[in-house]
Parts: sequence; C-alpha cells; structure tokens
Amino acid sequence: MRRTFYITGTSRGIGLALANELLEDSNNYVLGISRNNVISHERYQHVQLDLTDLDSVEKFRFTNPEDQSEIYLVNNAGLLGDIQYFGKRKSHDIRNTLLVNFVSPAMLSNTFIQQFGDVKTTKVILNISSGASKNAIDGWVTYCSSKAGIEMMSKTIDVEQKQSDPSKKTKILSVAPGIIETAMQEQIRMSDEEDFSRVTEFIQLKNNGLLDTPESVAKKLRYILLNAQQYNNVDLDIRNLSFQ
Repeated sequence: MRRTFYITGTSRGIGLALANELLEDSNNYVLGISRNNVISHERYQHVQLDLTDLDSVEKFRFTNPEDQSEIYLVNNAGLLGDIQYFGKRKSHDIRNTLLVNFVSPAMLSNTFIQQFGDVKTTKVILNISSGASKNAIDGWVTYCSSKAGIEMMSKTIDVEQKQSDPSKKTKILSVAPGIIETAMQEQIRMSDEEDFSRVTEFIQLKNNGLLDTPESVAKKLRYILLNAQQYNNVDLDIRNLSFQ
C-alpha cells in the first residue's frame, strides 16, 4: 500500500529524521514542507513554505496522491521563541512563534480535511505537541500556550471527525515527543537564569545523557503513524507508550 506523508519542518531535527526514517520503506513517499531543502531522494518532494507567511499558507494546497494512497499530515515544525519573561518579549517574536506553532498547523489541518475529507482511505493528522502544553514554564509563555492550543485543537477536531462517515474519518493525534537533543535544546541551555529559572536543570539533562535523539524519536513516530487507529486517546506522550 502506497503511503503519502506531508511533513512540516523537514530541514532539521525531528522532521528531518522522520522523513529519512519513512523513506527507508519503498511504499512511502514524503512531501517536505519547510523553508530549506536538505533531502535528496527519488521519493521525496520539497515544497518551500514559510509558516510565518499566512498568505502563502492560506494558498497552499496538498498535491493529490495516487489513488488508494494512505495520506498523513505531520505538523512538526515548531519554534521555542525568545526565552524571556512577558514585558521583555518583542511583539514580532510572539507573533511568529504563535504562527508557526499553532496558526499555520491549524490552517494546514483545515486544508487537509477540506481536500481529502471525502476520500475513503486511511487519513491521519499527527500534531507534535510537548510536555510544556501541560506545564507553565517561565520564559516560555508563547511556546507553552501554543502547544496547549495544538492539543485542544486536536481533541476538538477529533470530536468533529467522530460525527463523520466512518469510511471518511480522519484520525487525529497530538504527540509529545519527550526531551530531544535538537537546536531548541541548545537554545534552552544558552539562556540566562533571569529569563528561565530552570536552565541548570536542562544543562544537567544534557550532561547526564538523558536526552533522546531525533532518530530514536522518528522510529517511534513512524510506529505511531502506521498504527494510529489503535490509540483511543488523542493526546499521547511517547515516554508513556510501548513500542512492540
């Protein structure tokens, strides 16, 4: 069975690792959505799209996959934004963080359902969330807020989809991937304690070897995507799941 995956943020981190992981299966085709292309593969197609440019996001349309293809959207791209207390933040940084983390994923999810709502095939939207969606962390106001929004958006779309014809339903998941060694973690470790009181804790996580790798997380996300129907809950945390 052919599978088509649309993934945002494929230029680095989890998105890049997930695209490479999926491309190992000859049944999988990946369309990467990001500003930069770093992947060269016969079953990979790149679309240059800036998620802070809402006009471009609104005009974006998914390519129509071949008949009988399973269809997946992974809203992975994310920004931590400047690590500062409110009152010190710049408005354009607040705007961009919310656009990338919440507004654009919401628009892409809406477009996905508009385009493929009547298609009778396996359809999955997987939104990358965070443990920060449930925990108020100083200096991370827009990140925590936008990830909380992603979780509630996912749950609400799921409620709507359960009212649909079962043969046309889109499966929705919101997945927290854990703490991973990415550019975002580097940014966190370089922050000032006056802007983020827990910076020492995150430095120790790195020093103690407690960070997961994008490649390890990508394997788990692949499992979740291909077994999406087995999950009854919309809101998942990779650290609490079994991968057999």
